[in-house]
Amino acid sequence: YNILGDVIEALAIGNRVVMVGTLQYYETGKTYQISNIQYSIDMMDPNGALSKDGIHMLESGHSASYNEVSASDIINGKLTIDVTTYDEDGNDIVTPTEFKYGELAHYSTATVKNLTIKSIYTTSNGGNSDGAHSITCVAEDGTTIVVRTEVLRDENGELIPQSFFPIGSNITVKGIIDSYDGTYQIKLFSTDDVTFN
Repeated sequence: YNILGDVIEALAIGNRVVMVGTLQYYETGKTYQISNIQYSIDMMDPNGALSKDGIHMLESGHSASYNEVSASDIINGKLTIDVTTYDEDGNDIVTPTEFKYGELAHYSTATVKNLTIKSIYTTSNGGNSDGAHSITCVAEDGTTIVVRTEVLRDENGELIPQSFFPIGSNITVKGIIDSYDGTYQIKLFSTDDVTFN
């Protein structure tokens, strides 16, 4: 039985899944993650599906929401959330706690509109990210944000050059909120997710 194949199938883009594991903070990546997910076969399921104590798909056919977010919110935004802890008697202690918007929305999908390209840098250090672009943009309110691309290729397998993103162009991008060196940015995975306004 191919457990790995079922896990990969469950984790396909557009699927809603349940994962049971340990929530932990990953210091190097400065983000939370789920680890220690157990993969086993549900012997009670006549189809031999993955056990519900590890990971399983609830539904398929969904797409990412790409909610519209301002560059300012990603870079400088703050949110106050009531955090509940408990004292030694088991009583709730509710403390309003301020978080960075980017921290809470890290790895969430987002659309950021009306960014003007100010400069672009292409990685070329001999590693796996050679050809990826870091596009420095300015939003209408003056907020500077970087749009970092994956290594993008055209239909012929050729690298997408810097000239695809002309300086001074106004763009709208869909990607995920990511961070690099302590600063939040937008990660772009496809040229289909950038619109020139």
